[in-house]
Amino acid sequence: MLGFAILWILGIFKNQYLRTALIKNMIFMLGLGFGRVISFFFDGTSTFVYQFGTFVELFLGFYGCWILTKIKS
Repeated sequence: MLGFAILWILGIFKNQYLRTALIKNMIFMLGLGFGRVISFFFDGTSTFVYQFGTFVELFLGFYGCWILTKIKS
């Protein structure tokens, strides 16, 4: 976890790490978000904070996908 955070910070300040940091962020956030979505199906819905966190994680993961496509073009 600390390694991811260091990589994300490097991606902010150094362009050579940006692509790698975005890919790692997408994997991490989408993994958490989709894991929570699966949990919703098996365990039912839970608190608003949990649902909001799921939305934010999925948003950040898909936003990373969008930024990555903008960088390539």
